[in-house]
Amino acid sequence: MKEILIIGGQGFIGKHLAYFYRSQGHEVVTTTKYHKSFDSHCIQSDYSKDSFLNIFEEKDYEKIFFLSGNPYPGLSIDNCNIDINQTFIPLVNSVEALKSISFRGDFWFASSVAVYGATELDLQRESDMCNPLSNYAVVKLAGENYLKMVSMTSELNLGSFRIFSTFGENLKRQIIFDIFKKIKDDPYSISLFGSGEEVRDLSYVGDQVKRIKIISDHIKPKGDVYNLGSGESTKIKSVAEEVVKIMGHDTKINYTSESRVFDGNSWVACMDKLQKLAPNPKSSLSDSLLTTINSLEDSK
Repeated sequence: MKEILIIGGQGFIGKHLAYFYRSQGHEVVTTTKYHKSFDSHCIQSDYSKDSFLNIFEEKDYEKIFFLSGNPYPGLSIDNCNIDINQTFIPLVNSVEALKSISFRGDFWFASSVAVYGATELDLQRESDMCNPLSNYAVVKLAGENYLKMVSMTSELNLGSFRIFSTFGENLKRQIIFDIFKKIKDDPYSISLFGSGEEVRDLSYVGDQVKRIKIISDHIKPKGDVYNLGSGESTKIKSVAEEVVKIMGHDTKINYTSESRVFDGNSWVACMDKLQKLAPNPKSSLSDSLLTTINSLEDSK
């Protein structure tokens, strides 16, 4: 089997994707910019064009997944340079390096549900108009459009995944972890943003990496965009109540009614495009939440 490269492979999804492909018998190389790694197959890089060129010339990669960048919209609310420097410039540098070696494999970029922005639609389809509400989302959409442009003007095979809310072992941010941590701090009463009526498409990370494999096995991307999600809607209040139940408390859940500018009210993936390729992998939400909460308990 040819090797797989995961740029940003020491992040949350990157680690799970590397583990999954290795369990399938693939050779996987990962890169990191900010963290030293105990992974002997991880390369530290400054994500310059020359650095990427050195990495790409080492092996004949079949697939490259670009998962690097700012992981959370809230980190760059007042500073777009964070997303430009951590996501867009490294993305451009990597693609420019691929041009230099006439890469014939497939390259996939991790975009985000956040590109859809505010919407009243029940489902988000890849063909929907995007209305990003944060610097993070603007740069993700710019990355998608850049890859479409390069795909149209070169022989490179480039595509994007719009990743919906993902949780699982070792993720210490976002809604599941926030609820867990708040209950640990005060098992009697917690406060959460919003009304609790907000709707999300929540996916266990193990399902997300399977979706990545399905799409990347079937599609030779030429600017293609695919949603990655369960296709099912869950209210935030239902998630919070389930986490409280799993943790065995009688916690009162209060909602602040405050909204964050970068949050949509309803984000649920239309998964028709993937389901034309194969059935959409979906684990039980309650079982996946239990696995995640148990891993958080064990990691204290």
